[in-house]
Amino acid sequence: MNMNMHNAPGSTHKSIKIALSSALFCTLILITFSNYQLNFKIDNLSKESIKTETKIAYTTNTKEILAYQDESLYESVEHDNINGDIEGDSMDTIHYEQEMRKQHIEEICSNDTSIQYQISDRAWKTYHIDEKHHVVYCANAKVASTSWKELMLRMAGITGNGTKIRAHVIISDIFENFKSKSDVERDHMMSSFTSFTFVRHPLSRLVSAYMDKVYGDLSFRDFRCSVVEYLYPDQHIPEDSQCNTNITFAGFVDAIMNADDRKINTNYHWDTQYTNCNPCRFKFDYIGKQENLSKDQSYVIDHIFKEDLVLPTRNMAANNGTPGQIRRETPARDIQTYDEQKNFYEKLTHSEFYDEVPRENLDKLYQKYKYDFLLFGYNMNTDI
Repeated sequence: MNMNMHNAPGSTHKSIKIALSSALFCTLILITFSNYQLNFKIDNLSKESIKTETKIAYTTNTKEILAYQDESLYESVEHDNINGDIEGDSMDTIHYEQEMRKQHIEEICSNDTSIQYQISDRAWKTYHIDEKHHVVYCANAKVASTSWKELMLRMAGITGNGTKIRAHVIISDIFENFKSKSDVERDHMMSSFTSFTFVRHPLSRLVSAYMDKVYGDLSFRDFRCSVVEYLYPDQHIPEDSQCNTNITFAGFVDAIMNADDRKINTNYHWDTQYTNCNPCRFKFDYIGKQENLSKDQSYVIDHIFKEDLVLPTRNMAANNGTPGQIRRETPARDIQTYDEQKNFYEKLTHSEFYDEVPRENLDKLYQKYKYDFLLFGYNMNTDI
């Protein structure tokens, strides 16, 4: 009995220590769980707020658009440093921008796995294979593609004998493309070769296509005449007409968005870039941007071709004109002659081209190029 009385206080003290330890342990668990719940709620709240659909809003003149935020995918569009906005052009800086772009694309692709299957049938012809340098170049039209093809041809010894190289015509004679390759071969080349592509703001790219195919490329007569037939169904078209008068930019957009004619609405010059050079289907080593061409081209040339080269500089202008250079007192549709119309558009910035495009067609443009905006970090309310 005396022995039990002697041991009781020690036993009680031990029990108290165990109880305190258990209470402390439980408290730590509760704190950890509470923090987890709080972080989870904040994270979900952030995602839900991003998923809230924001309707398109316009200003009176420039129609700046706050694009639809209909998916959590859009949250990544505002990530820093995917558009080359870091000051400096050192190789380390450019490398960091490249990694940010690829990380951004990977996030978009992981949130929507269906994107990888969206590749147009003719896209395989735009993957050019340089076996000598173990390089695959995917060409997006109106994104310095002629210049990159010329560079590759010159490296293959094709110089043009002092004249302009017809790069688009002969490149398929010199380099193989993915058209004849199986999926296994394509995957092997993209994983074992160094691959690169260049992209551009979809709206700026569309302006470039318009200026080239309406006012420059005579071989696009059939397209232009089809547009004229769509816009002016009662107008007679003479056989010798080039059909390059009275196709305003607004009319051009209307035709490619709404005409039920494959000659008009299906063309690789205004097809989406992501269905051509699909970064969810293939992981490109380098993704350059037209807007940062001077930096990105040097990085690609130094890291891929490893030679002292300079990219040919034609068709490199990112914009036409200067903001506020002219007053738009006369609508483009009221300008009658080819030369006057061409001169009118050449003085505009790319953003100003969209002043006369109706809201309905601006909505359709966003829907058409939605994944070009999302994947490559562009948005509709950015000056172009």
